[in-house]
Amino acid sequence: MKFLATSNEIRNFPDTQKLYDYLKQITHDREGYGYYKYPVAGGDEIEIPDIVLIDKEYGVCAIDVYSYPLDFIPFFDEMEWKLEDKVYDSPFIKLEDYEVSMESKYKRYRILRRKVSINTIIVLPLIEKEMFIKKFPDINIDNVIFKDYLDKKYDDFWLEKSNFSINEADLFIAVSQGAGPLNNYKGNYSGGKVNKIGEAIKLIDVKINSLDSEQHAAAIQIPDGPQRIRGMAGTGKTIILTMKAAFLHARHPDKKILYTFHTQSLYNQVRKLITRFYREDKKTDPNWDNLLVMHSWGGASKEGVYYRTCLRNSIRPLPFSRSHANPLDYVCSEVLKHDLTEEFDFVLVDEAQDLPPSFFQLLYHTTKNPKRIIFAYDELQSLDSEEFLDVDELFGYENGKPRVDFSAGSYGNDIEMDYVLKKSYRNPLEVLMLAHGIGLGIYNPTGIMQVIEEKKIWSSIGYEVIEGNCQSNDEMVIQRPMENSVSAIREFYDGKFKPVEYKKFNSRDEEIKGIASRIINDVNEENVLPHDIVVITLDNSNIKNNFAHLQNILFNTRNSEYNSGY
Repeated sequence: MKFLATSNEIRNFPDTQKLYDYLKQITHDREGYGYYKYPVAGGDEIEIPDIVLIDKEYGVCAIDVYSYPLDFIPFFDEMEWKLEDKVYDSPFIKLEDYEVSMESKYKRYRILRRKVSINTIIVLPLIEKEMFIKKFPDINIDNVIFKDYLDKKYDDFWLEKSNFSINEADLFIAVSQGAGPLNNYKGNYSGGKVNKIGEAIKLIDVKINSLDSEQHAAAIQIPDGPQRIRGMAGTGKTIILTMKAAFLHARHPDKKILYTFHTQSLYNQVRKLITRFYREDKKTDPNWDNLLVMHSWGGASKEGVYYRTCLRNSIRPLPFSRSHANPLDYVCSEVLKHDLTEEFDFVLVDEAQDLPPSFFQLLYHTTKNPKRIIFAYDELQSLDSEEFLDVDELFGYENGKPRVDFSAGSYGNDIEMDYVLKKSYRNPLEVLMLAHGIGLGIYNPTGIMQVIEEKKIWSSIGYEVIEGNCQSNDEMVIQRPMENSVSAIREFYDGKFKPVEYKKFNSRDEEIKGIASRIINDVNEENVLPHDIVVITLDNSNIKNNFAHLQNILFNTRNSEYNSGY
């Protein structure tokens, strides 16, 4: 079982930390997750239990720890209790609220209805069982564990157990993670392979319906400072960041959270994903006044990070100008000459590889301590190893020392400073390695065009160096393990087409007609939806005419089929 503490605030509650560590120790052979303060469920009034166990076989166990001596509790019943002179909802009622909310969460998925057992446990680590019974003889203590809580067996924390099928268990884990919105498949898949590409595409969600442990940890853990998430395209960085934004907003609705990026086209996708993840728990839309989704630049018509920073600090924004090599770097550098006010509690940065160091330094100065800036970038956006982001340079120096230092590796409780996502889910192994081979120019007749000169970089993008030290004139042998290119299509598809095919044509016209023929076949015979097909050209000389030609062939074919009653 993988244990994930969402934050280091658990250190403030020693008995909870002890139970968390104990359960972590005795569940090494279980499959699932153990959490501190996760999953979120229901409305704002429903408290997240201290520890929640998500067992792939047993179901859910929600545990609250109350470190009060018996003398502090003058009254206790099923509905309320007193701590000294104040009356509160009973621990039983608070856990029951959580149980009802979690039941609702699972019931939204038909195959999980009436399948998930949700157990609730109250732990009173400072109280002897016999003394409690003597003082409160009418209380049902079936789900109460006392001072001997660190001697209990794992099964002592379970009153009822679930019994899932394989598909039910996978979906149960995904929904528990908060990844339910990633599950779009509505059919009843019973196993086996299909021989149509379109059907295989639909079944991908059956496999990739949950986050792997690295993705999940990066998505829900709240660091005590800056955090880096890196990986190639297809490793799930945007999913992780949007899920993290939704979780932070659900957990801290009054905090100011910024989500920023460089590409304008990401705006709608990011807001849509955040909304889906947030609605999964809260049933409402986010408060966009506290959760700000903004482009890095911005202007009078649409607010962005640079423009907002200028206005809040009474600085005249500079217009975009191509007279500078990097216009955003120039304007951010000018802003950094001023004293800036802190605004944000959390900052999430997508596409960090596209943003200059001055932008990160602007974020550093406008983010409150402890500078929780979480940034994700594509390891291979540039295949030149000299372009990889240097954290020291990104955030700059103060008094001769880097503002951000990741050398410690962890903030504690397995909350990492730096997450490396090695698994690319988007492409089969063959496609990914072909793309890297072409990009690096490995088979270029005049020599390799770009060289990665460090083993750690090969490792961070999911490869293993078998021979060589990445030095000049070394003979290198590099392989990519299959588990780092987890393509669900391989598991589901058993048709005639291979992951990579090539054809040689005698003319451009013949090539375009061949592409059109393949697209028509994929749609009509392979049941592929048109929006699942992408055509990419490597010829920049006549893009407009080539695509217009292809488009005309497809339109004419569609009209011909429509008129013939096809």
